[in-house]
Amino acid sequence: MSSQKRLAEIMIPLAEYPSVYEQQELHDVTNKLLDSDSSSPSGGLKHHEIIVLDSDDRFIGFVSSKDVLRALGPKLLATKVDHFEGGDAYSSDMSTLWEEPFFFKCGKKMNKKVSEVYRPFEIFANETDSILKVLYIMLSRDDEVMPVKRDNRVVGVVL
Repeated sequence: MSSQKRLAEIMIPLAEYPSVYEQQELHDVTNKLLDSDSSSPSGGLKHHEIIVLDSDDRFIGFVSSKDVLRALGPKLLATKVDHFEGGDAYSSDMSTLWEEPFFFKCGKKMNKKVSEVYRPFEIFANETDSILKVLYIMLSRDDEVMPVKRDNRVVGVVL
């Protein structure tokens, strides 16, 4: 038998990772995402992605801070900015002119359901998989979180 560690030894159990239900609203997601990290001197996001569960407590996907931003302000992330005037560190930030209307519009969209914005996950690891195998898969797919299954049911995640 191999002496390599298996995912079961390092995974975070599903019950210990933040989650929301698909019928909850985006304000619930932002509350969980903005739960400040007490270990960080400046606070910040504790998690960039959280688990989405169905009404039977089954894992169905993830929702990230980027998914929320896309849902609240799709034009904000759809536009690629190659150059803008006054782009040095000492210029006033023109985005401040957009802040009030942007946050006003975002507030109106916070009641969107998680089911409208989450991403289903298609690749799963098995708790008996080697860490190296899963690391390779995560790196090749640029995934930050991988769901882990036991007996065909998600029981945890690895970061």
